[in-house]
Amino acid sequence: MPIQSLRLNSLRGVFYDALGGETSPAARAMHDAGGGSNRYPAPYTIGPVFEDGFLTGLRITSMQDRKSPTNTGLMIENAWQGLQGKTVRVGSAAMAVLGIQEQPQSGKTYEQIWEEAQPEQGLQLEFTMPTRFPFHKYSGVLPIPQAVWQFYEWRWRTFSGIALPLEFLTWVSNQVHAIDAAMETRLVPMKSNITVSGIMGTVTYQAFQEKKHSKGHEITVPESQLPNYLRAWQALARLAEYCGTGEHADIGMGRTRVLPAQVLTSRQASQRELG
Repeated sequence: MPIQSLRLNSLRGVFYDALGGETSPAARAMHDAGGGSNRYPAPYTIGPVFEDGFLTGLRITSMQDRKSPTNTGLMIENAWQGLQGKTVRVGSAAMAVLGIQEQPQSGKTYEQIWEEAQPEQGLQLEFTMPTRFPFHKYSGVLPIPQAVWQFYEWRWRTFSGIALPLEFLTWVSNQVHAIDAAMETRLVPMKSNITVSGIMGTVTYQAFQEKKHSKGHEITVPESQLPNYLRAWQALARLAEYCGTGEHADIGMGRTRVLPAQVLTSRQASQRELG
């Protein structure tokens, strides 16, 4: 199936058809996660895999809702195992399910992500599918730190059961900055003739230590608490591997990878921004 023929809106249908339809028990388990009043289903993404300009497969990721007895990852895997050797519809085309390959990072829990996260001050996000960021009731293509991490924060708070430091997003807004970027804007066919723009590429973020200002002014995060905020910041970024980033992550946009990044001094970062 050529890239030009794919409409991302069809991927969501493929995903739920594999689970037995949107009204199936498996689909309800996804959407009833987090108490049933959440804006999003349990964390998952579905995205296309291309090779030489053709659709060759689908990549599905998910994270378990810690409060739910349903193992969503196993549920999704079993659904696709049952389709091996069969043909599924992808829009107006047909795709044969030849096999399933489990990735090395499969089976991670929120606790494992939290324990593996180190209180480091730099990281890089790679948006491997076009990504848009909802922010203050609007959406755009600028990867502002608070616009990016608010997406992870909501899912982590809803599904993980692991508490975040107080005023975490306020700290992100004040202390996390994008210090380097290599991005381009791409148009994504959604359905029929409708397209949506999004960014692809890498953005390097750094969390700076808060400086004490004038006499009597209290800093937001004491130095002794900074490691807790850095660990939370790093852990939530790693959640992106499983839930994607921003709008339409459940139909193919927003696929994200986390990469290590060099930490710069305040002076180096300023020089880079000026340069």
